[in-house]
This record gives sequence, C-alpha cells and structure tokens, in this order.
Amino acid sequence: MIEGTPDPIFVKDRDGRFVRVNSVLARIFGVAPEVVRGKRDRDFMPETSAKPIEDADRKVIETGMPLVIEELVEVKGRGRRYFLSTKAPWYNRRGEITGLIGISQDIHERKQAELEVRSANAQKEILLHDINHRVKNHLQSVMSLLAMSERRLVDPVAKTEIANAVSRLSVLARVYDRLRVKEDAGTATVSIRDYLQGLCDEVAPTLTGLRPIVVRTRLDDADLDAGQAVSLGLAVNELLQNSVKHAFPEDRAGVITIFFGLRDPDSFCVEVSDDGIGMRPGSASTHTGTRLVRALAHQLGGTVNWEGPPGTRVQLIWPRRGTA
Repeated sequence: MIEGTPDPIFVKDRDGRFVRVNSVLARIFGVAPEVVRGKRDRDFMPETSAKPIEDADRKVIETGMPLVIEELVEVKGRGRRYFLSTKAPWYNRRGEITGLIGISQDIHERKQAELEVRSANAQKEILLHDINHRVKNHLQSVMSLLAMSERRLVDPVAKTEIANAVSRLSVLARVYDRLRVKEDAGTATVSIRDYLQGLCDEVAPTLTGLRPIVVRTRLDDADLDAGQAVSLGLAVNELLQNSVKHAFPEDRAGVITIFFGLRDPDSFCVEVSDDGIGMRPGSASTHTGTRLVRALAHQLGGTVNWEGPPGTRVQLIWPRRGTA
C-alpha cells in the first residue's frame, strides 16, 4: 500500500528522524529510500525550509493531535513546492507516542493558481479603489453644483426637486465608498449592513433636525452587487424621507425602524416602518417617492407593499438568487 500510492508517505521518531519512507518521498530528496532512514528533513534541504516542517512535527508529538498543514518542500531538481501534509501521532503498544506518521500531497499547481487569483483580485481592488475615488469626486462636484443652484432658486417646488436629486446622488456616492472585490468570485460587492447603517447615520440627522423623531435599525448582513445596492439604498432613502415628511405632523414625536434581512431562505426583505399617523387611503399610489420605490422594486425583480394605519409599514421583497 505504501509503495502503491503516488503520494509521499513517511514515519518519523520523536527526534524527527525518518524510520520508514516510500520511494516517492525518496525521489523528492533525490536519493534511495535506505539513504533517507535515520536522517532528518534538514539533511536534505536548507534549515530555513526544514525548520517549519520540523516545528509542525514537534507540535503533533507534543500535543498528540493530528495536524493538516501546507508545507514548502525542497524537491530535488524542481525547487520548492507546496505540499498538503497530514500528520498524526505514532503510538507503541503501551500507548506512548513514539513519533508520527504522515502523508503529503503535491498541491503546487493548485496553490500557484490560488496565488495568481489573489494577486489578480488585489490588482482589481487597487483599480476599483481608484475608479471609485474618481467617480465619487465627480458625484460630489455635481452635488455641490446642484446645491449652489438650489440656493439661487425661489420656486419651492424646484428647490424641493433639487434637494431630492442631491439626496439621491448622495446614495450613489455612498455605494462607491463601500465597494470591494469578493475574492472567491472576483466581483465588486457591497456589505449591505454597513452600507445601510452608514446611509441612515448620514441622512437621518439631516432629515429630522431637532424634531423628536428617532431612527432605529435592525440590519442583518449580506453581500449584494453594486446595482442591487444602489436600488436598495435609493428605496430606503425615499421611504425614510416619506416617513419624516408625512408621518409626524406638527412636530409629533415618533420612531422610524429600518429592517433588512432574509424573509425566507429564498428572498430578502427591507422594511421601513413608523408609528406615525398612517397613510391616507390611496396615497401610496400618488406620491412621486412611492412611484420611484415601485420602480426600484421592479429593478430588483421584487414587489413592494404598503400597510397602515396604525402607522405605516412598507416592505420591499425580492429574490435572493443572483446575489453575491
């Protein structure tokens, strides 16, 4: 069995000396099997390469616990190669640890491919950060220009529309703050918990001002692609503004709660609810903001529902498939 496997197999004593090896391991060292017996790893490779291997061996012998570890091994004529080694204590008949038994698998090509992917993702991360920085700066410039225009306007309707546009651009800019490359997929994703919490922290004080309105969050986490994050952020922004504007007239006190999480194993849900005066019949179909929320729900492939009174609760539900 030992000679029939393509993987190196070895038995070592407590001092790390080889007691038995198969011919595969002997070929790695470039010698005959009988030459390996009684020697240690440092007799066949530089001490800098042998020491991590010997340290791992010592850990198995001292703790009595098996160990699976990646190791760099000097292979005769091929340089250093990655091996995945499994090592376990070797016991005598009295139950005493007298050394270890191990088997290794050459994973060099797989490891090199993994390192190349990590390097490529690191380069993507740098490029993504540079692009994000430039796009965010451009959005900030547009927001500043719109804010300057708003201050010169007299028409209250026009001022409101400009302010809404600035608010929506701010949501877009925040997405570029949160984008990152997902290593296993190589795609740009956004952590929704961080994104929505940051959005609420930024927008809520501006909307509520000194009014006695509290904004609370209950946010689970998930990675969504940038397009989904933009749609979700814009929807939450609109619903939060609607609650502040319509739910608490005459400086009425109240609470707005924002929830994000799984509705069931196959769908996500974001919910914005308040304990305000509730909707007037039919109002959910007339406001510009609510029409925008319906359009954003359609972009996500989901649905949106309004409930109330008492209070108002809006649920946006969309399929989990296609998320990161």
